[in-house]
Amino acid sequence: LNAYRITMTLRLVNSASSIIFLVSGNGKSGVLRQALSDPKAGYPAQLVRPHTGEVRWFIDKDAASALVR
Repeated sequence: LNAYRITMTLRLVNSASSIIFLVSGNGKSGVLRQALSDPKAGYPAQLVRPHTGEVRWFIDKDAASALVR
């Protein structure tokens, strides 16, 4: 398979003016809950902290199911 890839380092991502996470599906609900509530969970998304930009999360109902009680 001839495919081109672009690698973005955490430094580059954190330099962005806008960062978007798209989370979909019930299978992501537990991981999403951990990533947002446990600072020591160790997910790469937890290292995304833009210097001057903003982070937006787009989460569907299934992925958010573990966030609400």
